[in-house]
Amino acid sequence: MEFIKTISDTFQSLAQNFNDRIKSPIGGAFFFSWIIFNWKLVYYILMQTESPSKKIAYVETHFLDIWPLLISPALASIAYVIFYPVIYNGSNLIWTFIDKNLKTKVAVAIEKKVLLTTEDSQQLYNLIREQKTRHEEEVKKLRGQIEALSKITPSPQQIEPSFIETVDTHLKPTDNAVGRHNKQTELPINQHDYDAEIKAKLTTEKGKKGLTALIMEMIDTNANSSANSANLSMYHLIIRTIFKSEPNGLSTQEIVQRVKNIDYVDVETLISDLENYKMVVMDTNTREYTLTNRTINKIYSMLDQF
Repeated sequence: MEFIKTISDTFQSLAQNFNDRIKSPIGGAFFFSWIIFNWKLVYYILMQTESPSKKIAYVETHFLDIWPLLISPALASIAYVIFYPVIYNGSNLIWTFIDKNLKTKVAVAIEKKVLLTTEDSQQLYNLIREQKTRHEEEVKKLRGQIEALSKITPSPQQIEPSFIETVDTHLKPTDNAVGRHNKQTELPINQHDYDAEIKAKLTTEKGKKGLTALIMEMIDTNANSSANSANLSMYHLIIRTIFKSEPNGLSTQEIVQRVKNIDYVDVETLISDLENYKMVVMDTNTREYTLTNRTINKIYSMLDQF
């Protein structure tokens, strides 16, 4: 009994091992490839009723060829293991793409054919009417503002001749400022006098703080901004130095001489920043820098509040 049990366990182990081999991709592929290439041999062994000796002799004579028995099934199984995942995944990808586009087109077609309910139509109509009403109110408001401004702004006929003569006198270029009127960019044309009393206000503590706040406003930053806080004090010194020299301009070398603890290269960089911020402008003829009209107007407006 012990011998029979051992034989049974051995056959069960062999059967389980064979089953595992068949279930593996390469083993199953080789098994079925071998059946396909040697189907005549399998048919002859299973279906013929001749004696075993005659079957063996016939097999040795007609079927003992290494190509159908080993090489061809091995190559077929290797090709299957390599190309089957590519073909399978490719077909899944194509099917997913077609299915997704088809579902999208079907959904769009269905959505176009579905009619709005009475409630949805009423909501859409109300929304369009509200938007139209809001736009008409905005247009009406803007037209009212235009009419109000047109009433405030005097026409050329309402301007007194004496005022025109005064402005013309202020705008005539002097010998010291001929070059400034030939600038290719914006020039500071301001009606305020550059007197010592006004400029003295800029040297006070309140004037310095006001100028710093004004520079921060014009470069659109704040005192804690990492981009400009490091250069803010230098901007302050350069703007104040140029403002003190108005209406005359200053060259880069003159700014370096008047602003302490700063070299020529740094001044050029800082002035380039201020030009980008539209705060200073350079005369292309004299290569001197002056403040723009916008900057001067803001400084005088700030100082007039003191």
